[in-house]
Amino acid sequence: MKKKLAAFTVLLGMLAGCASSTSGPGSGAAEGIVKGNVDHVDNQAHAVFQQMNIRVTGTTVKNNGTERELMGKVGESDVTVTIDNGPGSTSNVKVAATKNAFSGNRDLAQEILLRIVEQA
Repeated sequence: MKKKLAAFTVLLGMLAGCASSTSGPGSGAAEGIVKGNVDHVDNQAHAVFQQMNIRVTGTTVKNNGTERELMGKVGESDVTVTIDNGPGSTSNVKVAATKNAFSGNRDLAQEILLRIVEQA
């Protein structure tokens, strides 16, 4: 419990520093800065997908590996994790979870981001 509380506190601090955002009504997105380079955080995201039984539906690598996307599906929700270089030895991470074009799943997006942070 203490580990989860500590990770959540770290996440809140990170989100406060980089403004957790959503993009309109029904949007399900969370973002933050995660310790580790893009390769490390991408591996963390894959591990979280496996832990949460999120089926990987695609991956993309851009700009010589400095930007990555991991796409998946769990239940009725589509999940996209976008990772790119952050300041210092960190990565910017955005998680979007949507049920359809009009309905997001912010709780799922935040849970995925929290678990990625916990992997660090």
